[in-house]
Amino acid sequence: MTKKILALLLAGVLACGALVACGNTGDNNKTDDTTPAPVVVTVPELKDAILGAYGDTYNPESEMGMPLMDIPADILEATYGIQSAWVEEFAAAMPMMMTNVDTYIVVKATEGNVENVVKALQDYHNYLVNDSFQYPKDIEKVRAAKVFAEGDFVFFIMLGMLSDDALYAEGTAEEIATVQFNEATANNQKAIDAINALLGK
Repeated sequence: MTKKILALLLAGVLACGALVACGNTGDNNKTDDTTPAPVVVTVPELKDAILGAYGDTYNPESEMGMPLMDIPADILEATYGIQSAWVEEFAAAMPMMMTNVDTYIVVKATEGNVENVVKALQDYHNYLVNDSFQYPKDIEKVRAAKVFAEGDFVFFIMLGMLSDDALYAEGTAEEIATVQFNEATANNQKAIDAINALLGK
């Protein structure tokens, strides 16, 4: 009798084990295929996206182009205050003519140095606004320049030509400044939108 009871108990245990095994569909071993892969973007791609947002404006081969010249690493530190230890990779350009202010800087910062690069560029922007000489046509364009960070990348954007309507706007000095500032802000937004699109923002 005892053997029969033990046999029944053993059979019950085996049956329960079989049911548990059948209920395991293996879902726990599956990976979530809906998770998007991280967007990998390079500095040269960001540079191309920024300049591409303005068509032929900065194309040296265009008759109406306003070519820029690359900023070397030593100038990046001496003029803009960005130390080489803070930079993993960068692309930057400034105007070839002193009568223009058009500039872009893209820095992929080394680990822990995004804030250092942002502060250096903010300090440079403050210098441009408060202490440097500017032609009247460029004052609002300089004020509208943008410094911002996205992940490991830090940007300084001061691009785009003001239209004749903005340059020769009528009204009080304050009204003219507002028109020019708003247009310069919209011009910078073209680069910002191109950056965000590339980064998947």
